[in-house]
Amino acid sequence: MIWNLLAYVAVCVVPVAVFWLAGRLMGLKRPFSGPTGRAWLDAEDAFDRARRRHQRHHLAAVLHRQPHRLDLPTLKEVATLGLVGLRSPREVEIPLREIVGAVDGADGKFDRDFLPTDERSRWRFQEIVTALRQGRALPPIEVYRLHGHYYVSDGHHRVAAARALREESIAAHVTEILR
Repeated sequence: MIWNLLAYVAVCVVPVAVFWLAGRLMGLKRPFSGPTGRAWLDAEDAFDRARRRHQRHHLAAVLHRQPHRLDLPTLKEVATLGLVGLRSPREVEIPLREIVGAVDGADGKFDRDFLPTDERSRWRFQEIVTALRQGRALPPIEVYRLHGHYYVSDGHHRVAAARALREESIAAHVTEILR
């Protein structure tokens, strides 16, 4: 009798759990998508989408036995020279697609696509997305430029939020690395 009840529960619960998990992996958190009109809820949704995207990338990397390919490149790995250069006196707009890494690795908070790797960045990420959606001006990020690519020294969360909102460029103070 108990075995029949357990079998019945398993037959009912397992398909629901599978569909729920598949929906979560595809990013279906609510029955509709898009902005709600409430900045903080939209920012929370943007963070959740970015985290799920990172989780899918991580799962693919693990299945291909290359989890290290998601690590955020650091400038110290690329340049053996010291960080000596000329800083631009004014801020400039730089394309987000040319930002390829960080100076220090950002404490492992982001992967190479500037997607959040864990929950540590949630509050700051949501705060920046909310500010961007409300049209508030944010300070420019600080980057180093080497071989046409940019490495972030200050502004990792701003880059992640701008990429999550599909922005094309971001204001930055650029320091050219001298050879």
